[in-house]
Amino acid sequence: MNFLRSNYILILIIAVGAFFRFFNLNWDGNCCMHPDERAIIMTVERLEYPENISEFLSKKSSFNPNFFAYGTFPISNCIYLINHSV
Repeated sequence: MNFLRSNYILILIIAVGAFFRFFNLNWDGNCCMHPDERAIIMTVERLEYPENISEFLSKKSSFNPNFFAYGTFPISNCIYLINHSV
């Protein structure tokens, strides 16, 4: 009896999870990006390569994103892809 009860509880948990996962998939109306993606893109757009090494090492560098919520990998990856795309 315990085995059946635990199976029902597991099925209920999976069903509730699937409901919340697949409910309202079109949350943005197909017009915008996810807010996290939008924040990264807006940060990358304002970055510029510094003109010299002293500007690069400065706290006010044009290459400093001042946005580290997701680490530097996504930002560096976007910069590389934008500047080296065909």
